[in-house]
Amino acid sequence: DVGSSGSALLVAGIDRSEESLAAARYAAAAAEMRGYDILLVHAFPAPPTNAPEMDAVWSASRTSAERLVASAAAQLAVSPRVHVHTSAKPGDPMAVLKDAARQGEMLVLGRDHLSWGERVIQGRVTSHVARRVNCPVVVVPRGWRTGHVGKPPPVVVALDGETNAESALSLAFREAQLRATRLVVLHAEPIGKSARDVAAAGFDLAVLLAKWKQDHPDVTVSTVVVCGDPDVQLVRWSRSAAVLVVGRPHQPGWSSWVRSIARIVMSRTRCPLIIAPQNPVPIRGRPTSAATALT
Repeated sequence: DVGSSGSALLVAGIDRSEESLAAARYAAAAAEMRGYDILLVHAFPAPPTNAPEMDAVWSASRTSAERLVASAAAQLAVSPRVHVHTSAKPGDPMAVLKDAARQGEMLVLGRDHLSWGERVIQGRVTSHVARRVNCPVVVVPRGWRTGHVGKPPPVVVALDGETNAESALSLAFREAQLRATRLVVLHAEPIGKSARDVAAAGFDLAVLLAKWKQDHPDVTVSTVVVCGDPDVQLVRWSRSAAVLVVGRPHQPGWSSWVRSIARIVMSRTRCPLIIAPQNPVPIRGRPTSAATALT
């Protein structure tokens, strides 16, 4: 049974895309680091109520869905202490994923991969779910793989006035500790700001980070204050970062989400993007290997 081992749970959404397989691989590596179990979730469409031979159609749909998640689970390399659970449920993918996310400490999704025509009919599942669940959401791009050579890449967190800095920093410092790597704190001032304004922003950032550094002496922190669009800077950093961390907008409406850094960056990032919820979440589990790192 899910959760019977007493371990915290990391939930990953599975479909037939390459992006979801990358998400499953990320979930396995992240669960290994944290000492979590994994729940792979797949939503399949319910057959029409007037379908002939209804029982046979239901059975075939469910069997196909169960084979899909079982195949994804079989491809994961995890230690015996990490339990992998699977779930195939009929229904709308957004509703099924939001329901599953209530069980987990973190939700991992592949980046939306729909064509324009599919978006019109189905919408962007990852984008929709990411703005509505209460746990951290990781968006994983196609082709992401575990492992790196040499010095572990940094964790990069972006701070702005539209999101909760405490929530994003809490996740970012945790990620840096788990990966035994440095943390880069990025803040972008609008183009046209004076040198004095940029310097003042750097000072405010240093004040904000002073207590965090004191509470996390094992994490090396560097700050970067730049002028320009933060999403452009983050996409650039994603080429060399382990993960990016951003906050979710304070305002809950769709228009705030559409303009948010999180939504813009998730479609272009080269590395996994972690979207912090509006409120900091209590952290369960302990790192199983501080030397383990993800890229």
